[in-house]
Amino acid sequence: MKSGTIIVMKLFFLRVWRCLMHTSSYHEVSKKTFWQAYGYLYFLLFTISVLSILSALIAFVLYLPALSTLVQKGMHDAEDWYPEELILTFSTGGELTTNVEEPYIVSSLDALYTHRTVDEPVSTTFSHALTIDTSASIDDFYDYDSEILLTKRSLVFFEKKGLRALLYSQGMENMDQPFVVDHALYLKVLTYVRGFAPYIPWIIGSVGIVALLILPWIMALFWSLWLLIYLVVFSLLSLLLSSIFKTTHSYGQLLILGMYVATIPIVLSMLLQLFGLSFQFAFSITFLIVMGLVLRNLSKLSQKRVPNRQK
Repeated sequence: MKSGTIIVMKLFFLRVWRCLMHTSSYHEVSKKTFWQAYGYLYFLLFTISVLSILSALIAFVLYLPALSTLVQKGMHDAEDWYPEELILTFSTGGELTTNVEEPYIVSSLDALYTHRTVDEPVSTTFSHALTIDTSASIDDFYDYDSEILLTKRSLVFFEKKGLRALLYSQGMENMDQPFVVDHALYLKVLTYVRGFAPYIPWIIGSVGIVALLILPWIMALFWSLWLLIYLVVFSLLSLLLSSIFKTTHSYGQLLILGMYVATIPIVLSMLLQLFGLSFQFAFSITFLIVMGLVLRNLSKLSQKRVPNRQK
């Protein structure tokens, strides 16, 4: 059974090579069935998906020592991220009170223990990480030039679609007493998280291995179905090319042929993505060019066979 699998794999990669390097070889697949062609397309996409995920895993393994150091440094630096004097009290009704002078501004995550009053004009980018002002409203967000604004009843932040506000009351429906956040609670949570920190890189790596075993099958399925829809449409253009080169291929034959012709556009798209390049309609243009070359070669081949039969 293993030898049979090896033979199938050799034939598959041989077919990929011939589809990439020899347009004259496409006459060999002109009599393939739909499911044979779809099987080829599926495993081509499966192979590319495996290589993509595998390359990401290799990059992660190479980055693993730096990631471990970064996690350890982050855990150490995080001890200073919460101001010792700051106490946040969330009432059962979802309202915030503090013990500090407001507005209370956190300049950055690297200096959470510093704060100052709002005395600078609003800039195009946010100058502060966090501002607490229980007298502010959601509409005052831009006046504080801060990434996050804590008002009396909501946490306000900016996203692509505009401002978004999360009400404190949404997370306090089942609480029968006020929730207090202070430096001691922060350190307690940080200590709990620190216990898992050394395992974070290995957890990510394990997720990557599981993804390598499962995702390629799913990715290849959806990718192949999308390409099949694409080929259903572009096979109509292939019919036009067939008439130009005077071949006798039916729509169904051109659809099957298109699954093999798609090899070059798929590999080209992968290489362009690898080098960070992008060209509009590159896949479609390449597909039509290759299909034209294939049909021209098939036309020449059929013309050679006609005189031979007459002899």
